[in-house]
Amino acid sequence: TYRDAVPGLIERFGGRYLVRAGRGRALEGRETHGRWHLIAFPDVESADHFWNCPEYAALKPLRAGAADVRAVLVEPPA
Repeated sequence: TYRDAVPGLIERFGGRYLVRAGRGRALEGRETHGRWHLIAFPDVESADHFWNCPEYAALKPLRAGAADVRAVLVEPPA
């Protein structure tokens, strides 16, 4: 399953969960719904390699229709 396969793949690219399935609420601005996953990678390149690797591309269809996914890559300050 997607849920079973993704954590190991994230780890393979040096990533780690900071928040997994945490619930959020808006303190200001548009309300958010659902759950949050926040993943840290050692650098932008590692995150890009994870997101674009063939193994992850094969898993993405498994979550289709199950979640309204918004993925954002945030670079740390220089």
